[in-house]
Amino acid sequence: MIRVAIVEDEKEQAERIRRFLDRFAAEKERTIQTHLYSDGDEFVRDLNRGFDIALLDIQMKRMNGMQAAEEIRRCDEEMILIFITNLVQYAVQGYSVNAMNFLLKPVSYFTFCDKFMQAVKRLEKRQGALLEIKTDKGFTRLRPEEIHYVEIVNRRLVIRTADKDFYCTEPMQNLEEKLGPHMFFRCHVAYLVNLEHVRQVMKNSAMVEQREVLVSKYRKKEFLNALTNYMGGEI
Repeated sequence: MIRVAIVEDEKEQAERIRRFLDRFAAEKERTIQTHLYSDGDEFVRDLNRGFDIALLDIQMKRMNGMQAAEEIRRCDEEMILIFITNLVQYAVQGYSVNAMNFLLKPVSYFTFCDKFMQAVKRLEKRQGALLEIKTDKGFTRLRPEEIHYVEIVNRRLVIRTADKDFYCTEPMQNLEEKLGPHMFFRCHVAYLVNLEHVRQVMKNSAMVEQREVLVSKYRKKEFLNALTNYMGGEI
């Protein structure tokens, strides 16, 4: 499913874009969930929905599309942004927030279909390499290689990366299923580690980059086998 936000203060224009999305979904056999917002501030307050693509009108009364895009980029570098504008010169500003494209009003379906399909192709290519994880602040997209390990702390799941921790609201079993194909191993009931980041194995623990995690004595043999296989037979 593709989650799309239409941020447009002209009701007629917003409904027109929604109809384009409905038609696109039917013709291209995609499932699209659409949400409408009449201003940028409304949209920014709802970012925890984890949108994939945002169609942003640049000129709006309270918070314009460019301001909304700047807020988006503070917490989400992956969302695909497409600006909708009356004037081409406004679209040039989109480079500062890594916007993918712009649509010039009045928008025709042919133009919309072409540019939106570009966004969908980029999204589908990226989704093959990104995992969507539900956190206490909404949805987060992470590359498996970014994750060092997952830990249970006081009955909460914490995803550890090099520079940030994410508090996950999914069960450990869900993450184990998602991350298992990406060379993660459950070395202890409380730890799911990325084999790529294992630096040393001790008697009852392992160093995952600079942090020590527990290794269950009942899982150590399997853990060492998995690590050996990952490293190509050398450990």
